[in-house]
This record gives sequence, C-alpha cells and structure tokens, in this order.
Amino acid sequence: MAQTAAHANAKVRWTMRKCKAMIWVDRKQVPVEGLFHRWAQQFEDCGDAGIGNYTVALIELDDGRIVEAAPDTVQFLDREPEEG
Repeated sequence: MAQTAAHANAKVRWTMRKCKAMIWVDRKQVPVEGLFHRWAQQFEDCGDAGIGNYTVALIELDDGRIVEAAPDTVQFLDREPEEG
C-alpha cells in the first residue's frame, strides 16, 4: 500500500502523563513519581498451576529507569480535582 506524501511526513506526538505509584524494592513498597508510558502484561510461572498473567504500569523515573507498578497503586497527577 503506497503512502501519501502527507501520511509519510505525519508525526505522531505522544504526551506522557505524570504519575505516582508504589513499587516493590527489597520486599518493601516504595513510592515513586515519573512518566506513565503504557500498560503491559507480565507473566509468572505458577508451577503445576500453569502460567499466570497480570497487568502492570510501565513508568519512567527521573533517572531514566523504567519500573513496573501494580495498576491499583497508580495515580495520574494531571487531573483537575473534582469539586464536591
């Protein structure tokens, strides 16, 4: 399939969202802040029970490292607080 000139020159701009989350380090939960990249799938071998999979958030920290966090610990920081 041929691309049009406009399509070939199109640039997609991704805006990453600032977030905070909790990650596990040395069997302790540690708070982190960074840029949310995407949701991803992680897998764990459960022996005779088979393979288990679960969703994780991929977060880039200020030092450039990528860490995984459980979805229920992620809070996006770019939302306006709701008035109540």
